[in-house]
Amino acid sequence: MMSKVIRPDKTEVTFKYDSLGRRIEKSSDEKITSFVWDGNTILHEYFTQNDSVELENDNLVTWVFNDGFVPSAKITSERNYSIISDYLGTPVEAYDGEGNKVWSAELDVYGRVKEFTGEQDFIPFRYQGQYEDVEIGLYYNRFRYYDPEQGNYTQIDPIGLAGGNPTLYGYVHDPNMEIDSFGLARAPSQVLAGNRKKTGDKISGFQAHHVITTNTWKTHQSFFNSIGMGGLRDEAFNGIMMPGNPNTLKGSSFSMIHNTQHPMYSDYVMSRVTDISDQYSLGLINEKEARTDIRKLQIELKNKIQKGHFDTVQSRKYPKCQRLG
Repeated sequence: MMSKVIRPDKTEVTFKYDSLGRRIEKSSDEKITSFVWDGNTILHEYFTQNDSVELENDNLVTWVFNDGFVPSAKITSERNYSIISDYLGTPVEAYDGEGNKVWSAELDVYGRVKEFTGEQDFIPFRYQGQYEDVEIGLYYNRFRYYDPEQGNYTQIDPIGLAGGNPTLYGYVHDPNMEIDSFGLARAPSQVLAGNRKKTGDKISGFQAHHVITTNTWKTHQSFFNSIGMGGLRDEAFNGIMMPGNPNTLKGSSFSMIHNTQHPMYSDYVMSRVTDISDQYSLGLINEKEARTDIRKLQIELKNKIQKGHFDTVQSRKYPKCQRLG
């Protein structure tokens, strides 16, 4: 793990970690930021000076997360703030108790902050699992550091080629749809494609599509865990290989190509899964019945995609083709 950075002005920024590789301290310019963890997310952070061992309540910040790595609130001694995130779980706005917007940020495709209001590090979280260190211009991403200027990690992947990226420094395949909360994860679409390949599917020229989308799965992760399907998002049964370009479309049985952004389809799937989840929560169906309903939905979605029963829009990359909307 990275222990020290020397900035161009010769200022040293040092880091300390616990036995699990979680960062517990950041020190720079006589200011020490300490972190207390709850599993794999930060619960508290507090600030002290090098010559002080006292902790004042004014220096304590508590972070509240939804399931996973999506921050939902910031709690200080003076005020509480609500955090609004986008479909990827990236914080985009923060509001105080009176409903006033106190912070907002817009990221580019690499996760770099393009525009912001308020103090940039008021909410330091960027893509899921990333914490911005304004002192060094990098994002701490649990097991390594991410450079938003380059769109790459600054350290080699600790799990090597098992991460699914031959560059060993690369981020996810598609940051519009995928995240890497630990700095280790293999892109979900790559995992799904590998599992579909094992069933005999063609891979070249095709793209892996999660019939129950990754965002829907993340939103309802607790539900899937409860019915025994928590780790099945990237299994072959939840996927279908769709044409990725006009050439593969021409020789296939599909009427559309795949597109990583398909909001109309995603909204439809979200509503269907929400209905099943609600029935389960109300006790109207049991675990087995919920699993059966999910399996039926997956089959239904694949059949409808194959038959072209979903809305499409014109592809920007291939204007003569329609893509999943």
